[in-house]
Amino acid sequence: MSHNLGKEVFVMKRLVLFLFMALLSAMLVVACGKQEEPAKAQKPAAEKKAVTEKAAAEKAAAEKAAAEKAAAEKAAAEKAAAEKAAEAKKAAEAKKAAAEKAAAEKAAEAKKAAEAKKAAAEKAIAEKAEAAKAAAEKALEEKK
Repeated sequence: MSHNLGKEVFVMKRLVLFLFMALLSAMLVVACGKQEEPAKAQKPAAEKKAVTEKAAAEKAAAEKAAAEKAAAEKAAAEKAAAEKAAEAKKAAEAKKAAAEKAAAEKAAEAKKAAEAKKAAAEKAIAEKAEAAKAAAEKALEEKK
């Protein structure tokens, strides 16, 4: 049996060696697989970076578009305000011109009335002078 015992020990040694090699191989497979994972993890990081950069670019474009829109709205508001101011100025000028025209017409009417009054006064004076002249001539004729 001693001979069988040596054979059993030999088989046990071989079995332990086989299990050790299997365990070592499994560890190598796991270790190699773990080394590949960081390389794969870098791809998603690069993709994530690209997505982040794309999102940042889109955000910047949106902000730029919003700024341009705000600037256009501001320009439109300023233009509308300028047009409104121009219309108000034009209306004020028209009102001023109408007031000046009315004042000129009133002054012309007053001048006409004054001239008519003066003409009437001159006519009355001329008539009185004619009457006085006629009376003086009549008195001279009667004296003769």
